[in-house]
Order: sequence, then structure tokens, then C-alpha cells
Amino acid sequence: MDNPIFQNNLKLLLERFPAIAEKLHFVDINKITIGQAHDGGIFYAVEKDGKWLPISDPVQPVSSAQKGIDRMEHRLSAGLSPAVVAGLYPGYILDTVYKHFKSRLKYNEPFRHIYVIVDSVLCLAGWLKASDRTEILSREEISFYWYENINEIVELCERDEQRSHLFIPLSSLPEDELNKIIQPLAELYVRREKETKLRQDENNKYYDAISDPELAGIIQGKAGRKPRLLMPTHSSSTVVQYSTRDTCKAFEKHGWETRILKMDRDLSPWRMIKTIYEFKPDMMIFINHLRTEDENTSFYPDNMMYCTWIQDAMSKISNKQSAEKWNSNACKRNRDFIVGYIDDVKRYGYIENRLKTLSMIVDANIFKNINPGKKINPCFECDVCFCSNCSQTTSEIIRDELVPALSPHGFNEYVLNKCAEALWIEYRAGKSYTSYDDLMNLLNMIGVFKDIFQMLSEDIKDYVAQKIFWRLNDVIYRHVILEWIDETGDIKMNIYGKGWEKHPRFAKYAKGYIHHGEELSEAYQAAGYCLHLNSKEGQHQRLTEIILSGGTPLIKRRTFSIFSTDTERHVLKKLALYITGTNGKIALDKEEKAIWNGLLYYYAVQAVNKNPQINLIELENIVSGELYKRIEQPDWLLAQWEKLNFSSREQLIELLRSGKKDNRITNVRLSQSEKKLTEIFNVNIAKNIIRYAMIILKQEFHLKLPVFSGAEKNILELTLCGNRISEMEACIERISDKSSAILIDAAKKISLFKPDTKKAREYLASVLEIRLSSQEKFDCAWLLAINGELEDGKNLIEQLYQESPCVKDGYATIARHSLLPHGDYKTALDLILWDKKFNRLSENGFKQLAVVYAFNDCFIEAENVIDFLYSENMSRRDVFAEIAYARFLPVEDFRNMSKWFEKDLATGRMTDVWKIKYAMAVGACGEGLKAETFIEDIYRENHNIKDGFSSLGAGLLEAGEFKKAVAFFEADESLGRSSSAFAQNHSSAYLAAGEFEKAKNIILKYNLVAARTLSILLRWHCSGMTIFNDYGKIFELLALDHGRNMADMITFRQEIIFNLMHGNIAGAEEAFIRALGHSSASDAVFIRGMYAFYSMFFTDDRPRASAALEGLDVPLLSKFTFSLAATACGLVGRMEKTLEIYKYMKSICPYVFLIKDSSTAQRLIFYAVTAHKTGNISLRDKCLEFSKANSKMFDFYYKGLSKFIEETPPAKAELLPDFQMPWD
Repeated sequence: MDNPIFQNNLKLLLERFPAIAEKLHFVDINKITIGQAHDGGIFYAVEKDGKWLPISDPVQPVSSAQKGIDRMEHRLSAGLSPAVVAGLYPGYILDTVYKHFKSRLKYNEPFRHIYVIVDSVLCLAGWLKASDRTEILSREEISFYWYENINEIVELCERDEQRSHLFIPLSSLPEDELNKIIQPLAELYVRREKETKLRQDENNKYYDAISDPELAGIIQGKAGRKPRLLMPTHSSSTVVQYSTRDTCKAFEKHGWETRILKMDRDLSPWRMIKTIYEFKPDMMIFINHLRTEDENTSFYPDNMMYCTWIQDAMSKISNKQSAEKWNSNACKRNRDFIVGYIDDVKRYGYIENRLKTLSMIVDANIFKNINPGKKINPCFECDVCFCSNCSQTTSEIIRDELVPALSPHGFNEYVLNKCAEALWIEYRAGKSYTSYDDLMNLLNMIGVFKDIFQMLSEDIKDYVAQKIFWRLNDVIYRHVILEWIDETGDIKMNIYGKGWEKHPRFAKYAKGYIHHGEELSEAYQAAGYCLHLNSKEGQHQRLTEIILSGGTPLIKRRTFSIFSTDTERHVLKKLALYITGTNGKIALDKEEKAIWNGLLYYYAVQAVNKNPQINLIELENIVSGELYKRIEQPDWLLAQWEKLNFSSREQLIELLRSGKKDNRITNVRLSQSEKKLTEIFNVNIAKNIIRYAMIILKQEFHLKLPVFSGAEKNILELTLCGNRISEMEACIERISDKSSAILIDAAKKISLFKPDTKKAREYLASVLEIRLSSQEKFDCAWLLAINGELEDGKNLIEQLYQESPCVKDGYATIARHSLLPHGDYKTALDLILWDKKFNRLSENGFKQLAVVYAFNDCFIEAENVIDFLYSENMSRRDVFAEIAYARFLPVEDFRNMSKWFEKDLATGRMTDVWKIKYAMAVGACGEGLKAETFIEDIYRENHNIKDGFSSLGAGLLEAGEFKKAVAFFEADESLGRSSSAFAQNHSSAYLAAGEFEKAKNIILKYNLVAARTLSILLRWHCSGMTIFNDYGKIFELLALDHGRNMADMITFRQEIIFNLMHGNIAGAEEAFIRALGHSSASDAVFIRGMYAFYSMFFTDDRPRASAALEGLDVPLLSKFTFSLAATACGLVGRMEKTLEIYKYMKSICPYVFLIKDSSTAQRLIFYAVTAHKTGNISLRDKCLEFSKANSKMFDFYYKGLSKFIEETPPAKAELLPDFQMPWD
């Protein structure tokens, strides 16, 4: 009987495994049959003496096979180890394993090896007869062996080290029979494990003997041999393979010996340890892999330097557990660091000084212009091209990827499709979501999503956010751009990559897969434009590939480069030519010199903001590194870079249509010198990795640029001045070519901290003589306004509007900075309405409009604006709450505040943070039980929310109900709902309630500054508290700050106050001297004035107070310190100095007396006096109201100035009219 299925299977078996096929030569296939087993499966039987005898399990073959699978499920589902299938009884295990391995291909996993052990010819015949097996038989990763020849597998593994010995044995045979069959494989496993252990011990001995200085010498090439680099890579990622290859080339140009350890499938510890043992690398770089991500990390020697290079978004790296595990290992020694795209991983708590930003390497020998004589392939010619493998539709991604990944956490296909629908609506309306937080804010507007999401732990929330961001949001981000182009109907688009030919809409543009390298480079050159789309809107290696190839990139981004003009481009080019040694010096004209200064200033400010204690040498080194990184970015290679960015459909289509007319913005063809630069940059990237390694080893390796001469040092010293205005002004005077950034920043600081309207206007006048960017003009406008030049500021905004159609919120920004702080809500409203009239309000501008409407008591108009905002942006939240908080909190109208909060609450637009504030508002209305119940409800809804009861406790503290407050803080502590956010209040409550030890424990638990706890108590005017009478306990708390190196000006201030309070003059004097010499003492005038004031307040020691005020320099006073210094001068009889301070502050900034952002006692007297003089009765009365909270302190201020007025006739004439008001 002819059986075509059997014959086809046999033919293929004979071609691939003839030795096995020959064993079927004497089998009569007609005597083999397939029967139905008791459990519904099949079994095989053979005819003998007229009877059919089972040769496989006729009872429960399905469940037996499932048991065999279940035993090894954990290994099948993780890793890439090979499977060994012993026996075909009747072959269910082989079918299951094959389908599973095949299903993983769509996740870019390689197909794993399957070794099939045949121990029954008859069962093999039945398996071949039962079904079409050609798909399995033709798969090259699947091989068949006769059980007596299993040593062939061992020999194959020994010949090919890529083949792992970590077999996954699978069979429905009894365990003892299975063990007999696979004995040779078990022996191979034991032998290799023994080798692994021996080599591992040798590796550890070798690396443990290398100290940090010795390793530094090796890395710098001082060990008499080349340093050695090992880079593992995997065949599943083409991009990673190319990056590994190019990185090794760059290190080789830097004098290193390199080796690539390529994996086609799994990397066994045996092979890794063997490679390390033989090659002995001095550094290993592993792209997208941490040392600690495997279950058993010991096969990497602890003392071997290991660099993780993050080149993609990796969920296995981007999570807190991975960060904690890595940190725990990394902090033990100086051997681990992470480079690459680190912005996403910072949030998970990786040790920050072990993270370094690094660009990706691109080979300029592959991505380059084609030879002039070579014709470009016409099939590549198009108006725009796009290269990506993200071709699946969102419904396919949800079904095939997101449902399997997220269903364990409660998200089914229906919920995920709702998310996709919302995203498509937003993106088609022109919105973009470029961060996890923004995306989750949107999706939490979907009820079915929110109900599931809010019940998850923070770690699972983060996992869900990453999955949806990269597999759904990122695809829609890209596909909607393709939709915009498709809708035009007249733009020729080529899409390269896998799977596009199956896309229902974009298949007509599909041009198939294109190989990474010269073919891709040619495609870039042939296109009018090349789309570069990245939902994080950062620069990627594809952008560099486009530029090096001579293509013209189009980049979607909402924010633009800080350096974009052609002059700035020339400066960066000259810098690059200098750094790479192409030019021996940097020759800059006057305009370029100012830009160079601005570039140095920009990076220096960033460094100082990150570490205010940084010194000049450290700053030079950091700025040098930033300059290196800056030129690694490719944007400066292109003229008119800013015009290649688009943020809307209209801008994109306009650019593409200009390309169709063969009138592209720029024709990108890099000069040979520029191409040479890119090659050198690859070597510089290698040099940067070496530099980071040296920094980790704590060895000196300064990358300082020789151009840091005296002029450049002035720039860096300027950034170190902080808010010390006189030092800043002196530094600026020493800078010959001042950049606009320097002058604008100086004007900002003077306006905020001095203030000195004359000097600020002087700087702004100099700025306006320079060619400015739109942002700089924008800043100048509001700075002019706050320094008394409102009309000039408005005129500059009008000019800016004429120049740029994209600028928004110009008048609104002027209103926010110059009018709202002084309560001029009517003029502010008029200004913002101008922006609205000319369609110049952004979403935030409309929000500001709502705020100003509310402050003008136009509540209906404010609500209408908020409703409009919500209709325009589904992800907007908390707007009613934020505006209510701003409008009603200053007047303590908690009832109306609560009503407005409830508008957001009713529509599900209130976030957890604002829910807590709503509870506080409800409590302040006297509805404590309702507030408590609300907190209990949101605790039940969200297991991760914190500090609900603590927020109520903070409100009770203000009311002086300390014991009740303590109960609320302790409630959160007992529920595990406490965080550091309210810890300072918690410790203060304990002190106020007389619980000293408990307060101390909270300070230590949350690493608080103890002096701030005491400061809070003083702010609550709790001078009668027992703690203030216990000198020993106060200084026991303050000693904690010094013991943990946390002492700052707040600590010194409390030491001065409490020493004087308790009559310890020597202690106060010592604290005063230490404060003057401390690095954070940016305002010595404040320290002197404070010491003098409290000396008089507590001890009436006029000589000591007078001595403290010696050298008081009035121009150094700030708007935050002048009143205390003036009062101190009055108390000690320095009447002329008090009048000088008073007049000086009025002359340089009249507005300083109308600032409403503080109610501290130090400013009340001057606020009230000036308010009375200017007729601002409401402000005067508010000052008097505040004074009642601390009448003793206020009376002391009043006494000082009254005495000054009575004793000084000129002052009496000047100031006495101010005191003709009802102080009582």
C-alpha cells in the first residue's frame, strides 16, 4: 500500500539522516497503524500474528507528554539552551517543543537546537506515517540520532563550541530509561562543569591579583603589552553585531587587542569562562547586558572590569530590582560602569557616578557617498524614505505581544485596544507622547485601564508603562507620520524593512528588507529626505548613518537643538578639527568667540547645578568631557539644521513638497575633512570609554582641553559664583566677548536675588545688541518687564511674533513674571487675552489664563477655559485643583477650594498627589471625619499611595494640635504608607509633643537635617515648647547634622539662635565664625545681620551686635535679607545704615516691598510701612494680621525702627508718616 505522507517524510529523512532512514528498510509500513488512545491522543501499533500490538502508550500519551514538558517548562521558557527529545511516543513532546521554539522567532530569538533521539524504529515509522513531518525534518536546527550513536552529539559539541552542553532532556520515558539513553550527554555536562569550576577559580585568582593602579596602567598601555578588550555579541541583533565590530575597530586604532565572542544561540558559562581564561581581557564591554542580570553571575570574575553599553530600551535593565542588584555588586569594587543611553535608567536608582552618556559608533567607511562615477540604483529614488522593521499593525502587536506579556497583570485584548484607540485619536490630532509619565496620564483617563493599573505595584506599573510605550506608543508615533505622507497622494515614499508588504495601508510603499551597510547607504543618498523617527525624540545612530551617507534627514521633535545657527555650527566644526588634531589651534572671530564662551558657559552651568560644591579643576574636566560628547552628535555637520526638524503635519508636508520641487533646504555632502572627523570620533568614543574606566578606578585622567586659558577660566569661575552677585559682576567684567547666555543669566540673577533694576537693564541693553535666538529674545522681554520696562518688553514680544509663527505665550510670560507677583491681575488679564486673540497661547498659556480669570473673580470664564483645555488634551489632569489651590489658599477659603477640587474628582482627572491635597482642604473646612474617610478610600483603591494621613497631620501642626498630628503621622508609619516627603513634619510633631527620642529616630531613619526640624518649630511660633528650654537636647539634635556631614547654613543659624537663647555667648560666636567661613555662605550680609539681630533679641548685647555688623556692604544685600539687616542696624543705633538700606532697596527695586510670597517676621515691618506709604491698605492689613502670630518678634522689629525714627531727625522726617497707622 502506497502512503504518500510516509514516502515524502521518508525521502526527506533519507536526504538529511540516511543512517537513520536505512533502519526503516526492513519495516513493513503497512503493518504499522495509528490508533486513538483513551485520553484522545494517538498511539502506534504493529501487526503481529494477526493482532495489533501497541508500541507506544495507548492509554494516556497526551498527559504523559505533558508531564515530560512540565518538568522542564522553566528551562524551555527562559534562555536558549538546546532540547534533547528522547523517543517518539508518539512525538507530542517534539511537536510541542518545535512549536514553542518557532513561536519565539517573532521576538527575534534564534531557533534553538533540538536533538531527537530515536530508540524505536517502529515508533519512528509510525511518526512518519501519522502526519506531514517535512517542516520539522527540513529545519536545519533539528537533527536525528540513533540512541546507540548519541556520542555523535558529544563530538559535535566538542567541535563547535557554540553548541551548548546545557541540554534540556525531554521524554515520556521512565526516568531511569531516559538516564541510560542520555548517559554520554550527562558525562559531557559533568566534564564541562568541572572544567568551568577549575577555570573559574584560575580566572578569579588572576583578576584578584590586579589592583586599581595596576589595571589603570594596563588600560593606558603601560604594561608592556596591548590592553585587551572582549565583546560578546549575538546573531539575533544585526545592529548590535555591527556596533560590536565597529567598537573593536575603534579600540584597535587606539592600540588595543580585541576579541569578539559571537553567539548564535545560548552562551554557556563554560564557553564564557573558557574565553576569559584564554584571552584574559582587561575590560569587557557587553551591549545591553548587565553583569548581574543572569541567575549565576559568578562566571564573570568579580575584579574584571565590566562595561554595560545601553543602546536600546531594555526592560530587564530599566527596573528597580535590576538597579538594586547591580548597585549591590558594583559598590564593592571599582570595576563596573554603564554607558550609552542612560537617561531612562537613571530613574531606577543606579549609582549615578557610574553612569555616562555615550553616542553609538557608525563606520564612515561603510556609510559614505557613492563614488562619483557610480550611478545610484533607480529603485532607491523617492521623495522620502523610511527604514524600520516596526511593520506590524497595532492590533497584531496587541494580540501577539502585549496580551501574552500583560494579561498576567490583568490587561486583556479589549483594554489594550481601548488604549490603542485613544492613542490613535491623540496622534492623529497632532499630539505626541514622549515620556512614560505623559503616556500613563493619558491612559489613566480610560476607566477600564485605570481600574487595573492603579491596583498594581510600582514595579509592575513601570513594566506595563515600558511595554505599552515601546510596543504600542512608539509604533503609533511612527505610523501616524506615514499616514500623513500617504494622505497627500503625491509624495513618493519608499519603506524598507521586514513585513511592510503585509501592512494593509502601507504595503504599496514596501520595498523589502535592505541590508545594513552599503545598500542602506545608497538608499539614503537616493531619497529626497530620510525620516528619522524616535518616540523619545533623541538622536540615534541612524541619524549619523543618514548624514554620513549624504542623505538629508527629517526629524520629528517638539524641542530643538540649543545650538542651531550657522555661526554656532562653524564654532563646533573648528572645535572638532582642533580636538581631533586636524587643526593646531582654534581661530575664532568676535562673534564666534562669544558663541564659544556661551558653549562653555552652558555646560559649566549644568555641572554646577548638579554639584554646587564642585571645584574649578573638576569643572574643567567635566566641561571638556561634555564638549567631546557634543561633537559626537551629528547635527553640527549640517547647515540649517533647525529647518530639518518638524513638529506638525503641516511642517512635514511643506518640507517634503519643497523636496519634490528639487529645492531641498540643504544638499548634504560632507567634505573629506568632515568625513575624516567622523572616523576620528569613533576612536574618541573608545577613548571616552577608557576615560570613564579610569575615573571609576579613581585614577587621574583629565581630558582637559588646552584651550582653557585665562579667558576660558573666567567663564568657568563665573558659574562657580552662584548667587553671589558682586563676585558674578566682577567675573563678567573680566570676560571680553560676553555671550548672550551669560548676560541674560546675569540679568536673571540680579532680578531675582539682588535686585538692581539699573544693572539688570544695563546687561539687557548689551544683549539686545547681539544677534539673538528666539528663546533669548523671549527671555529678554520678560526680564525687561520685571525691571520696569514693561512697554519695551511688550515691543520685543511683538517683534518676535512677527519673526516666528511658532512662538507662544509671549505676553502671558510677561504677565506671569512682572504683574502677577504684584497683584496686578487686571493688566495681566489684558495681556494674556492679546495672546489668545492672536492664537499665541499654548496649553500652559491657557492654564495661566484660567488662573488670572480666577484671580479677577471671573470664575465662569476660568471654568470655560479649563473645560476647553480638557477637551483639547485627554491626558490633562488636576487643572481645577491647581487653580483652586493658587486662588483660594492665600485667602484660606478652603470651602471653595474643596468645591473646585471636586470638579476634577468627579471626572476622574485628579492624580493621587492632588487627592491628598483635597483631603487636606476638606480637613481645613472642619470636616476631619470626611477627610479621614477619603484617605481610607484612596488607600483601598491604590496600594502604593503614601502620606495621606501625614498630610492631615501637617495641617494639624499649623493649628498647634501636636498630639493629634502625631497620631496621624503614626497611622501612616504603621500602615507602611510613610515617605520622606512629610518626615520633617513628623519629626517636628514629635518634638512639639515632647517625644524627643522618637523625633530623633525619624531624623536618622530618613536622613533629615535636624536643624530644619527645629526651624519648623520656630516657624510655628512654638517658643514655649519644652524642647526649647532643654539646651542639651537641642544640641544633641544639631550634632547629628555635623556627624553626618549635613551641616549647612540652616544648621549654623539654629546653633546661633539657640546658643543665644540659652545665654551661651561663646557657642554662638563660634557658630557665627564657622558660618562665615562655610562654603555655602553665599550671603555674608545675611549672616552678620542675623547674628546682630538675635544678639539684641536674646541678650540685648549691643557691642556684640555692632561688631557683627562691621563691614556690612549694603550693595551686597538681597531682597531676602535686607529687612533683617536694616532692623539690626536700627537696634544697635546705626541709624544712618538703616536709612541707607531702606533707600537703597527702594531705589534699585521698588517692587521689593510688594512681594507677597513670604510671611516671615523679618519682612513684616517693611512690608507694612511701605504698603501704608503707597496706599496699599489691604497689604498693610495682611502684614498686621501676620504679625499677630508672633507679636513678640514683630514688636521687637517695630521697637528697633521706632527708636531709629525718634533718635534721627532726618529719618523721622522721612519715615514718620509711614508710622501714622493703626498698629494696634
